Amino acid sequence: MSGAAAENYQAAGNPCRQCMPLGASWAFKGIEGCIPVLHGSQGCATYIRRFMISHFREPIDIASSSFDETTVIFGGQENLEQAVMNVFNQYKPEVIGIATTCLSETIGDDVERFVRELRMKEPGLCTLIPVSTPSYQGTQEEGFHRTVFSIVSHLAGADVGSDAGSENEQNDLEEQAESSLPALNFFLPMVTPADIRWIRKVTAAMKGEALILPDISDTLDGGLWNEYNAIPPGGTSVDHVRSMHLSEASMELGALLPDDWRPGYWLQKHYGTPTLSCGLPVGIDGTDHFFKILSEILGSSVPQEILEERNRLCDAYADAHKYLYGKKVVIYGDSSTVESLYRFTSEIGMNPLFCFTGSPGGILKPAIEKLEIPPVADEAPLILEDCDFADAEDIIEDRKPDLLIGNSKGYKISRRTGIPLLRTGFPIHDRFGASRQRMLGYSGALELLDRIVNILMEKKQDDSEVGYTYL
Repeated sequence: MSGAAAENYQAAGNPCRQCMPLGASWAFKGIEGCIPVLHGSQGCATYIRRFMISHFREPIDIASSSFDETTVIFGGQENLEQAVMNVFNQYKPEVIGIATTCLSETIGDDVERFVRELRMKEPGLCTLIPVSTPSYQGTQEEGFHRTVFSIVSHLAGADVGSDAGSENEQNDLEEQAESSLPALNFFLPMVTPADIRWIRKVTAAMKGEALILPDISDTLDGGLWNEYNAIPPGGTSVDHVRSMHLSEASMELGALLPDDWRPGYWLQKHYGTPTLSCGLPVGIDGTDHFFKILSEILGSSVPQEILEERNRLCDAYADAHKYLYGKKVVIYGDSSTVESLYRFTSEIGMNPLFCFTGSPGGILKPAIEKLEIPPVADEAPLILEDCDFADAEDIIEDRKPDLLIGNSKGYKISRRTGIPLLRTGFPIHDRFGASRQRMLGYSGALELLDRIVNILMEKKQDDSEVGYTYL
């Protein structure tokens, strides 16, 4: 296609993104006792369940207000109220998270008003948290961050609405905050359950308590149950969210966000809770910066055990240098993940020559340019946003990288071109153990480094006519 037709071509070919309600469902699944309800058609909930179940390999319930033709014409308030009551009566949840879809947003349903009116009709209902997530405005990444912001702005503190708790409850929260270890809020992007467990572990090792939102470390990566649970155990409790304004500080990791989407910024603006932002702690420099901030907040030094992990990572960098230096890599996925992997691959001597995301947010390119990392080669990296795999494939074939790093949706390009794919991020449908992949911290970077080196060695070995056993 060329000329005027190409300029006006609007379709996406194999988009590098999923929908905003998927990100909302992910965030709601990180709240203790929460069931997500999508205000839209049953197909939306089915699509999201399918993606999340095949990635996490856990049972996942997502309800729907079940739009039909009549609902589209007359509005969906009755359907939404019935869906909420059905979920409340069947699951007995502590929280129901309500996310809109393209359909309900297009017809103009005022879900915030619906929720207020339902609370008045049914005063005994559980906590309800609405969020606007039309997919035509963004991706799963934007939907996730909007939802985390909505959770905090609806629940944190004593003066943010009927779900915020009574004055007595607020006093109890203040007493708990004063008597416990210094609490630190962590607002994370869509990282793995294993990485969330690492955040909690290192904060405890430095004599602090991590309040992580959302916390999917158990709800989407739990163990075997002795008896059936309608709602998986785990997640961030409502009480912890309500007390976040009392924490020592907030840390926003990998938050490439405008201020009006930042929960830490909201807490600082409304309650004066100090907020610090840094990139995801991936690699030596990123993790050094993370621990520097953590040490200053908690007033404690980094444990020797963690410093020994750093030493092992430094040694592995030296051992891996001959396999990695100058290797060309393409990175794609969520903006925060791509930015952190750009830093990491540059740090280990690789050449990230092409980075792209399906997000139209306009945040990835400025974030990478701000790093001011000199490229390994003379050629400047190409950074694209709102990019699909159809466009990316032409660029990949032209630039001939040695490695692709991203989710399973890049497999077809990998298969056609013969370029190996290191699967990371979301979704991973064609490999096992996505929930347990590590990337954060010195130990996570070491696991990631091993995977990168081994996949390059495997490619070299498979392509060899001799089949060397020493590489």
